[in-house]
Amino acid sequence: MSNETLVQRVRRRWSNLKSERAGWWPVWYDIQRFVVPDMGRFKDPTRKDTGARNDSLILDNSATRALRTLAAGWVSGTSSPAQPWFELRPSSEQLRDNPAVKEWLSQVRDLLRDIFSKSNAYRVLHTMREEMSAFGTAAAVVMEDFETVIHLHPVTVGTFALAADARGVVNTFYREFPMTVEQMVDEFGIGAVSEHVRDLYRNGNVDTQFTVIHAIEPRPVTERKRPGALGMPFREVYFEDGRDSAAPLRESGYRRFRVLAPRWIVNGENVYGTSPARDALGDVKQLQQLQLRKSQAVDYQTKPPLQGPSRLKANNSDLTPGGYSTVDAANPQAAIRPVFEVRLDLQHLVGDIQDVRQRISRTFYEDVFRMISDLDKSGITARQIAEQHSEKMMLLGPVIERDQNELLAPLVEMAFEIANEAGILPPPPQEMQGVPLTVEFVSILAQAQKQAGASAVDRLLATVGTLAPIWPEAVDKVDADKVVEEYAQMLGTNPKLLRDEDVLAAIRQSRAQQQQAAAQAEQQAQQASIAKDMAAAQKAAPARGSGMTNTAQQLDIARLLGG
Repeated sequence: MSNETLVQRVRRRWSNLKSERAGWWPVWYDIQRFVVPDMGRFKDPTRKDTGARNDSLILDNSATRALRTLAAGWVSGTSSPAQPWFELRPSSEQLRDNPAVKEWLSQVRDLLRDIFSKSNAYRVLHTMREEMSAFGTAAAVVMEDFETVIHLHPVTVGTFALAADARGVVNTFYREFPMTVEQMVDEFGIGAVSEHVRDLYRNGNVDTQFTVIHAIEPRPVTERKRPGALGMPFREVYFEDGRDSAAPLRESGYRRFRVLAPRWIVNGENVYGTSPARDALGDVKQLQQLQLRKSQAVDYQTKPPLQGPSRLKANNSDLTPGGYSTVDAANPQAAIRPVFEVRLDLQHLVGDIQDVRQRISRTFYEDVFRMISDLDKSGITARQIAEQHSEKMMLLGPVIERDQNELLAPLVEMAFEIANEAGILPPPPQEMQGVPLTVEFVSILAQAQKQAGASAVDRLLATVGTLAPIWPEAVDKVDADKVVEEYAQMLGTNPKLLRDEDVLAAIRQSRAQQQQAAAQAEQQAQQASIAKDMAAAQKAAPARGSGMTNTAQQLDIARLLGG
């Protein structure tokens, strides 16, 4: 059994995680300098951003604008606050058509959407999409909030480190951040902070900053038997960095990992993800170089190097446009003139710049996400996105799936858990007792991913329609109810638009009764007509004895009876 204190163990692991993260640092730093100068914190992760400019290497901001478009389109396409983007479903198929269950799930869904709208969730989701697009990895801590139920604390790259379990699922989060003396006392209490911090607080030095380490990680199995939060599966620890204290500032715990740590694409056993900005970094650097060369060429043409007599050097000659300079009349050739004739053809250089810009735009999927961002203006549908950009939607498939599994689904589940613990969820129906819920995504991008299935259904129905005139029995093979249900699910249609099975059965029974009544009425009308014709025929018939007349009457009756 180790004699290390909790603070010592956590401090040691924090050091190890920073060492494992070090290999990513140079690439992230390059991305910050060339693409997103206002993201990440690398020079001094423990100090707050001073607002100083850090964009001296950016001469062409095409990559920055493309990244902003990607992030905005990503939010609009997967988790727009203006459109439904998720539904709740029971894990049991038998309960999905239960009216009480559907009503309860609808109420819970609306409550969760309201929680997301009133909290800072959507603002943080946008920030996280920018971090993912730039650095490939983002992180935010989900906390309870008395007023808004949940509150997300986003952290930027350079201030946190992650670790994953054997399945590659992130389950460990460490970060360092600055806190003032006043903030530490307010958050943890004056009894929890170090003696040095207490002295500063008592002397009024409340704005002095300290570095605090925050860790959320799996609690060892041997420690999970303790009561309350100290025995929960995940522990949370705060401690002062640089202070040899045996006790942490605070130790707590959670039932589940309370950190959102989505990644763009993960290669192999890596913990951190790669990103479009990393893929485009070479093109971005080339673009800056091309713009520098173009600017130099323009300078040569608009402000070329000059030569002239040395005596004119101190002659206050005016070299600005429209300026006037004196010339020696005895030697008019001894005037200021260009060193060489500057007539540069910039056509090929400009063409190369446009080619690099297009490569950067494609790397950031700018055309696809610009279309999504313009949905309200153009009225384009998920079907059109899938058809016009089917190849790119296929490339985005793994990214969308990872985004749903690592960001959106955990966010919905955490919000549900926190709302349930707060006692604000409506009571579930008896049928839902002990039944797990699943999250189904119905956003514009989620729908676009499902359009391949919808296209297959379209082709099937078209083929059946072609075969029906020749082989009518082909129609019998298609279950119309299943087609409508599956198609509605692919299109993300609100389930409320489809009738329940009980209502549908009642409608069909009523229709069958109406058709049966109509058939009976028609049959009765035919029988009445036959009876009327028979009566008329009998009245007009001559007396018995005429064999020919009787035979004609019998034939006429047979005709009326359909014989």
